[in-house]
Amino acid sequence: MEDNVKATVWKIPLDYYKDNKYHYRMQIEGTTKRTEKKVLEYLQGWRKIGHGFGGGENLFLLFAKSFKDEKTWKKWV
Repeated sequence: MEDNVKATVWKIPLDYYKDNKYHYRMQIEGTTKRTEKKVLEYLQGWRKIGHGFGGGENLFLLFAKSFKDEKTWKKWV
């Protein structure tokens, strides 16, 4: 992937969904159409929930995924 691709992950509070799962969002910034395919391959199992443009050809992609427990999340990381 290109050097300027950055990822930011945040955790949704446990009491938001009330399903006892650990929900996360990931925003990928600095992708292009060419690198988007690689990002999608790497994030198999994550659900793409949004996208947009950050100026020029740079895209940002937004993903969501839930894990059954914190141990499963840490294993993925």
